Amino acid sequence: MQSKRRPLAPRGFDFLARWSQGSWAESKVIEMLGSSGYVAVPYGPSRGDPIERDFSGWTRFFEEYQHRLETQGKRPDLLVFERNISKSYEAIHRLQDMDDASSSQIAGACVVALEVETSLWKAQKALLKGTELSFTVKEEDMERLTQWQRTYKKTLSIIQVFYDSAYAISYDKVKESIASGETKKAKKDRKTGKLTYKTPLSMGLEFALLAEAPRVVSTVLESDKGMIMAYASFKGGRFDLTPQGLSMLRST
Repeated sequence: MQSKRRPLAPRGFDFLARWSQGSWAESKVIEMLGSSGYVAVPYGPSRGDPIERDFSGWTRFFEEYQHRLETQGKRPDLLVFERNISKSYEAIHRLQDMDDASSSQIAGACVVALEVETSLWKAQKALLKGTELSFTVKEEDMERLTQWQRTYKKTLSIIQVFYDSAYAISYDKVKESIASGETKKAKKDRKTGKLTYKTPLSMGLEFALLAEAPRVVSTVLESDKGMIMAYASFKGGRFDLTPQGLSMLRST
């Protein structure tokens, strides 16, 4: 008899901090696009934020997230719509809870799909100091992202959110750079442990700049058994789209 697989569990401080950072980054992209005449809505399984839950609530959410990822597959994190088009679909803000068959018509009306990645750098300072920064795409996500793009024939872009800015590159350009060797063979990321491609940031464009710095909030989660997990997370803050970022959206 095959044993029931135990759901994956959150993996401590670093994992929670990165997860919270990813949730913050997605919320900032949604906000910046909303202030520029677009509507961006979650499409892939929501990351949520550990800061909004107690430990047991967070663990349940994480198990539900894993189940949804396994049943729905990997979808782009966000879909972006023209504001006037979005008003035609009452269910648009429930998109991530819908299966592929139910959501296909709405997904087909999007302007562009976005995969949001994050990095803990002040990119402007790092670039001035000569630091090589990159767009990060996990190898395990690429097959499903490519299949989604083929099915819907939509532009898919990678948005890399840093502390002080965000950069964008088309997913097609990432694939081309991998095929040509400009992006080196995927290597195991020392933080996530997953094979990850790193495409040079210089191949993309400056998508948004920080207009208001976020607050850094200290958070503690405590399990029922008394185990403590402490980490810091970002709250608030605001980015503004650059002219290049707006032009990219308008050209899709």
